[in-house]
Amino acid sequence: MSEKSDQMTNEEVLKYTSRLFNFVKRAKILIVGRQAIEKNKHRLHFVLLTNSISKKSEKEICEKFKYYPVIKCYEETDIEEHFDFKGTKVLAFEKGDLAKSIYQELKRFRINQSIH
Repeated sequence: MSEKSDQMTNEEVLKYTSRLFNFVKRAKILIVGRQAIEKNKHRLHFVLLTNSISKKSEKEICEKFKYYPVIKCYEETDIEEHFDFKGTKVLAFEKGDLAKSIYQELKRFRINQSIH
């Protein structure tokens, strides 16, 4: 994580990181929805859940994707605003430098433990 983001509040980190979302849209590195993410596990860098996801769904996703970082942050409205996906609660970022940069900023929001 960068030194700058170490000193930022959670809200500041989310706002700071969302500046990269236009690049994400252009690079088309998002996978949306549980089924699509499950089919493309080999391409994942990390999974992002919105804060509105149910505890049951959160637990299921953490179990299914235990070998991948699962991040929980942002609201559904943020996802809709940045990516034009209405009602989306689960999305994933494909492997690559851009996803790696975003993950580095958001890793403080990780909700599952690393498994080696």
